[in-house]
Amino acid sequence: MSRSVLSLVGPVILLATLLPGCHDDEGDSNPSPPHRDTITLTYENPLEIEIAAARQWALLLHDRHASSGPAVQLVDLNARQVLATQILNYYDVYDIEFLPNDEACFAGRPHGNIGYAVQFVHLPDLTLGTRVMLSDTAGAHGYLAVDTTGGFVYYTHAGGGTKDAIYRIRLSTQTIIDADNDGQPPYGFDNGLVGGLFDHPARIFFDESSGKLVAANLGADFITFVDASLWGTLERGAGLTFPIAGTAHLSTASASINGVRADGMATGAGVYVFAGTAGGFAYLSRFEIGSNGLDLLETAAGRQWRYRNADIRVHPRQDIFSVFVLQTDSAGVGVGQYRLNNLQLVAGSPYRPLVIPDTSLCAVGIDPVNDRLVLGDAHHPRLELMEIR
Repeated sequence: MSRSVLSLVGPVILLATLLPGCHDDEGDSNPSPPHRDTITLTYENPLEIEIAAARQWALLLHDRHASSGPAVQLVDLNARQVLATQILNYYDVYDIEFLPNDEACFAGRPHGNIGYAVQFVHLPDLTLGTRVMLSDTAGAHGYLAVDTTGGFVYYTHAGGGTKDAIYRIRLSTQTIIDADNDGQPPYGFDNGLVGGLFDHPARIFFDESSGKLVAANLGADFITFVDASLWGTLERGAGLTFPIAGTAHLSTASASINGVRADGMATGAGVYVFAGTAGGFAYLSRFEIGSNGLDLLETAAGRQWRYRNADIRVHPRQDIFSVFVLQTDSAGVGVGQYRLNNLQLVAGSPYRPLVIPDTSLCAVGIDPVNDRLVLGDAHHPRLELMEIR
């Protein structure tokens, strides 16, 4: 509420005093300044920010490029404080997920050149639990997906050739489940079990409504679907090749862009959205489990996506119903908001950080309960919380 006071030469003459509750057109027309809300951390430069919205917890995963090296932080977003930190004895780490029963797990590569693993973590103290070794050092790392209903966690591995695979771990026993029916290694659902199923599988999701795994491929223009009920039912060495019942490919090929790949991917409300770059174009695309092909493929002129890990997030609630992508445009770095129905940029987007310099913006999480973005800083140990308008 403003107060108007005129000062004249000589005695000060009070012309008007605006009492509380009186209308002031000028004051009402000016929006209140943006709220600057930050949380102090222990380490900077998170690779990934995962949020358990119901508990208002955020898991921050730091890879070998952070000053801490590989590490995990658990943050209470309501209390605005770090609950626990854990330095990890790993060469590098790649993905992290919340699990039921106060646990989490991350995918990483331990020291010793022994391959790739999924490590379980107890919450909230971040003490380390079982480590499950999955694949050798071939190829590149993969990502995690959780089936909370069935009680499994899945990990992709872009091993190349017959070592392209998905691995399955039972949460109750924290043991690997063989994909074929012989109980002997190799244990992955791989191209050696069903030839031609994958080409460098990366981002992966478990679709609860259909019971299917949805895996992006970085080596070819298709998304792979695998019915999870196939685990343990197939015979390795039977010469199976794609397609077999319970598997499918969804083509991402485009007449206008070559090499359409799901570099970043997210899902919500039954909609899958991925971001990629090819032929000088940044693009967004969407599909659903029942789609025969891509529902939409939209190019984003004047924008570039900033990939690190899971820097594409979906807010599924009907009044928001948007995908948020970490991006760069002519004005700097921000978080673009795009409607899921048409993949068009929402008015007022992108969101620019108020405290973190845009060039330091390195990761984004989303809190769908409180409608806010959680932004990470590459150079300072802090998070910035930003309301979704």
